Amino acid sequence: MLFVCAKEGKYVAKIENNGVVEENEETEEDGKGIPRKRARGCSTVKCGCKAHLLIKYDKWSSKWKVTVFTDAHNHPLVTPSKRMRMKSNRHMPKAVKNLTKAFHKENLGIFKVTSIFGGEHIGFDNRDCYNHLRNVRHRELDGGDAQSVLVYFRNRQAQNPQFLYAIQCDDNGRALEAMGGCPPTSIITDQDMAMKVAIAQVFPNTRHRLCIWHIKKKFVEKLSQVYFKKSKFKKDVKICIWATYRKEDFEKRWIELMKENGLESNEWLQQLYDIRESWVSVYNRGTFFAGMNTTRRSEGVNSFFDGFVTSTTNLKEFVVKDDQALKRIVKRENDEDFESEHKFRIVNDNEFLLKHGAKIYTRNVFNKFNDEMSGVFHYKVEEVGNANGIQSFIVKSKEHEVKKFEVPLDLQTYMGVCECQNFEFVGILCTHILKVFVRLDIDAIPDHFILPRWRQKANKFRIIDSEGLVHDDGKEESEALRLGHMCQESTKLACLAAPSNEAYMIYIEAMNDLSKKLLKVPKNTPNLNLIVLDPILMI
Repeated sequence: MLFVCAKEGKYVAKIENNGVVEENEETEEDGKGIPRKRARGCSTVKCGCKAHLLIKYDKWSSKWKVTVFTDAHNHPLVTPSKRMRMKSNRHMPKAVKNLTKAFHKENLGIFKVTSIFGGEHIGFDNRDCYNHLRNVRHRELDGGDAQSVLVYFRNRQAQNPQFLYAIQCDDNGRALEAMGGCPPTSIITDQDMAMKVAIAQVFPNTRHRLCIWHIKKKFVEKLSQVYFKKSKFKKDVKICIWATYRKEDFEKRWIELMKENGLESNEWLQQLYDIRESWVSVYNRGTFFAGMNTTRRSEGVNSFFDGFVTSTTNLKEFVVKDDQALKRIVKRENDEDFESEHKFRIVNDNEFLLKHGAKIYTRNVFNKFNDEMSGVFHYKVEEVGNANGIQSFIVKSKEHEVKKFEVPLDLQTYMGVCECQNFEFVGILCTHILKVFVRLDIDAIPDHFILPRWRQKANKFRIIDSEGLVHDDGKEESEALRLGHMCQESTKLACLAAPSNEAYMIYIEAMNDLSKKLLKVPKNTPNLNLIVLDPILMI
């Protein structure tokens, strides 16, 4: 058995193809070599050191004997403090490998593993951690991305029999099926023609709107000669798009803007005007969008996967990361539910509408409702007519006389609508209707102006994962959810009992006793209703 120095031998470069220095040829399917250029500035530890040790096994004495030993090194020796940097001394303990995988799974920095274990003293560094993750990925993807995803789904189903998955082999009409046949109320996308055609075909009754952020971005590109001038154009465009509440007012202001800036013949602006109903706010405020105008920032899919998915994420990792992203969303919702239910908003006793809003709305929605209430003092109300029990009010701004809104209101049911259509678009009462309520001494928000999605405890119950059922205290679970939860628990017990006959007999005996007890329990439970949550806005 021969032991040599780590610096034994010399690096041999290949001089081929007109003098180009190359190394380590790869091979094509036809067997021909593919030359690969040597990376610039590469180095080698090889220096032709002759130090070596040769030992042989003596079968007569059953001992190993040293036959040759040469300790003449032709290079400086590595000091004890640096020996862990040598390849032969590098080693990742199992605990380090497990922690590296755990950090990667939870999207924590891998470099922290080295700091925790003191890798420089044990014999590994950040590069070893990344290499270990690479090897893990390769092992998981031995059968390919798709096969790995199938294996992952099967494992999830083994852990939780209620976990369902389906593989679709075609692309015809699957989006609607994925949402249980219930189309979304509204969709926001960019100006992609393929999506426009597909949405019109699959969701014919859904309000499709274009992302205003993408359109505003093009204003800078297409109209730079006007947009960056020292003029009112930029400000006037914003007012025209965002602060116009009547269609005729928008169209009038748009035409005036084009004339003032000499843009009547601009083809791009003309095209935008022709499709104004698909992006200008005033044409879409009658449809519920939860106040969203853009797919950007927290409203986009990028935010959902932020910190979980990168350009190097493979298909198997994507499915796992999707699970983690969903759990993060659920955790945030649970945190917000706790804040809303167990922390009380501070409101003056004489502000009855605010007190009612604080009791029913979640924390974030109440803050928006409070903003609308704060604007009440900047408006005044005039009664302008009454027809068939419908009282019409004009709500005017005290600062800007031109800023006024008509609010027709049924004095019996308090059903009404404001010209600004804030409730229809955002789902929260506007300042103008609230001003009328204050005028009429209405102390509570009428039920028809409270969306179920904005209420506290809007999340009645849900199954997060195989760990169990999450539901509000005092709420009846549906039969389907109870069945799923019991199947999960029964499966866990069955897995514990399966390995041994003794455990199996204990399990069967306990199940028989349980069956006798359950047969004595009445089957019908009063007030057992499956609660269907509100449709969710899809973007």
